Amino acid sequence: ETPLLVVHVDVAAAMTGVSLFGQRAAGPNCSFVKAGYEEEHSATNDFSRFTHLLSETKAVEGFHIVAIAPGHPRLDWRRGRIATEDGIYVLERIGFGNDNN
Repeated sequence: ETPLLVVHVDVAAAMTGVSLFGQRAAGPNCSFVKAGYEEEHSATNDFSRFTHLLSETKAVEGFHIVAIAPGHPRLDWRRGRIATEDGIYVLERIGFGNDNN
């Protein structure tokens, strides 16, 4: 049986532990793939078999952003808080499910 969701996890996302801890909560209809790291910066990456991507790259042809996880925390002394930037993007294949984007 083919999983409903096939998720590619890039190097930056894998370093957060998402594949270890997220996989436990995702259930049986989700498959995480951490492959192709050697070609991570190559323009020949083929994401056609994936329904979702967890990536530090926000623009991937054929996918759109559905969520953003904050990252890169730093102390903002002027505002007295921890500041973050966009860290990992959750991208979904355009047309996946009932999506018409």
